[in-house]
Amino acid sequence: VVLNSLMKVYAKSGQFEKAKEVLGELDAVGHALNEMPFCTIIDGFAKAGRIREAQKEFDEMKAKGVKSDGYSYSLMISTYSKIGNFEEVKKLAKELESKKVNYDLAMMNTLLKAYSRAGEMKSIMQTLEKMDDLKISPDWKTFSTLISYFCKEKLYDLALRTLEDMQIRGLHPTE
Repeated sequence: VVLNSLMKVYAKSGQFEKAKEVLGELDAVGHALNEMPFCTIIDGFAKAGRIREAQKEFDEMKAKGVKSDGYSYSLMISTYSKIGNFEEVKKLAKELESKKVNYDLAMMNTLLKAYSRAGEMKSIMQTLEKMDDLKISPDWKTFSTLISYFCKEKLYDLALRTLEDMQIRGLHPTE
């Protein structure tokens, strides 16, 4: 716990080499590595705009056989989406599908946000179908992403229907 906290402090303050040293110490003492320490470093690199290093940590995590519950994929999908690298988003989404990771609402919202940034209506609809199949209920963030996308694409009827669906579910827009 102490080493994980120390690693977070280093990563958040931009001291990535020290954060990676702590990760190395965790590994060296035989601590069973999980996704979270890697995600701390991946997130730090991503927020600092150091995408290559974030990808390198992500790849190292996978190479070490660390099982992902999807959070690391969400981080990388969000990162690539923000910089407009939708080829990487698609690649990660396919990899996620093949890994049989358990999808949750946060992952679905990340995918919807990425697809809306890319203008990928087909992928948005497929993600919504998958949410329905998996019985994952949308939240206000899901609806806000969809309404914003539909308005941006001038699909006002869909935006209004989405708003109505949101309100029927007892949710209200934030803006």
